[in-house]
Parts: sequence; structure tokens; C-alpha cells
Amino acid sequence: MTKKTKKPTQRSKGGTRGTLFRDAGQRHLHSAGILLKNKCEHDSLYHGGYSIECMLKYAITRSLRLIYLPADLEIHDLDKLLAASGFESALKQQPNLYAAYSTLAEFWGPNVRYQAPTLAKGEAERLYNHIVQLYQWLAEQAV
Repeated sequence: MTKKTKKPTQRSKGGTRGTLFRDAGQRHLHSAGILLKNKCEHDSLYHGGYSIECMLKYAITRSLRLIYLPADLEIHDLDKLLAASGFESALKQQPNLYAAYSTLAEFWGPNVRYQAPTLAKGEAERLYNHIVQLYQWLAEQAV
């Protein structure tokens, strides 16, 4: 009797289901609010930025009618993700919301993900409010 070899269970890079990004985005936004209330401002913005990244990835799968996010879009670059989502033009038509997005995209770099940048008083709450607005808008677009 010959032994059957098992197929590899590990997936190649990419292929994450879009709904997983939606669910992760919800969790990260919830965590961001709790952390901000408990004066953990840097961690709040870390999770808040990830909530937007996740929603953009979910929006891409919705707008392109894909089940899985393409491997080349499993990145942390908000500008590239926004462009791939197809919602960039619609966001630019809302100047206040686009300004909020631009502020977040500039802030959401490797320094915020891996270091603790100094924040001016009230900046964390202001950025968190922008994150909530963007998240809600992206969720509405990705229906």
C-alpha cells in the first residue's frame, strides 16, 4: 500500500477572504475606542489605522466583486489601497472627509506602527474622530 502525501495546508501570500478584513476592521475600531478612553493614545491610533486599512481591503474585494484580496494588495499603504478600492474619486468629492483621510494616511506610516511618535494634546482624539468618520464612510461605500 502506498502512502498518500498530504496537500500543503499553508496558503501562498495573498488570498485572504474579504469578509475577514471587514471583521478585523470592526474589532480594531472597537479596540481603538476603548484604548483612547483609557489614555492609551498611541495604541488607539495604531488600531484605528488598522481599522481603515482593513476596511479599504474589504472595500476592494466588494468593489471588484472578489472573494479574496489579491496578494499584491496585502500591503499597508493606504493611498494604494484607496486607489485600488475605486472610491478615491468619491472621497475627493467630500473635501472635509478627504482632508481627514489625508491626515491619517500621512500619519499611518511605519513610525506609528512600530514606534510611539509624540502627539500634541488632543491630537489622538482628533485623529480617532477622523478614523471613525472614514470607517463609517467606507462601510457605506462597500455595501
